[in-house]
Amino acid sequence: MATETQVTDFWSTLARMYKNLDSIRQASRTIIDYADQIDSFDTAENFEKAFKDDFDTTALKKILSGAQKEMDAILSYSHELYPHLKNPSVLDALNKEARLILALMQFPGATVVLKIKEISFGLRLFTQASNSLILSPSKKSLKYAFGIDVGNEWAKLKAYIETHYSNY
Repeated sequence: MATETQVTDFWSTLARMYKNLDSIRQASRTIIDYADQIDSFDTAENFEKAFKDDFDTTALKKILSGAQKEMDAILSYSHELYPHLKNPSVLDALNKEARLILALMQFPGATVVLKIKEISFGLRLFTQASNSLILSPSKKSLKYAFGIDVGNEWAKLKAYIETHYSNY
């Protein structure tokens, strides 16, 4: 394998790859928490307040903002991992789901309250899709990402990855 510096860069980048996958898992758990919080707004009392136009959406807006931040983080990590995903098409599904959820979040005031079921359901689907991201580095993806041709070392590298990275 090329130079010592490239090898060091390779291992540090590989470690970051799996750390990013862990970050996606953590963000997914946070999004589920937000979905549960959004569901708590779906009560008869809250709907009645919404129809009277005195429903305070501040708390809901904070929840939606937090959910959006976690979605953005997942998409960002996913794009970096793209060459190494076992099924890269999952990323397209994530992008589409995120756009749909963000569109639903744009409704102002009482209309948001009427859409919370769809938003909550969308967040759960988004989380399911993000949890389907499985890494499967190959010679080709490693060459693309790190500029290193692992060549005959691939068998050793693959064994190392499978042994030392529980998310592989």
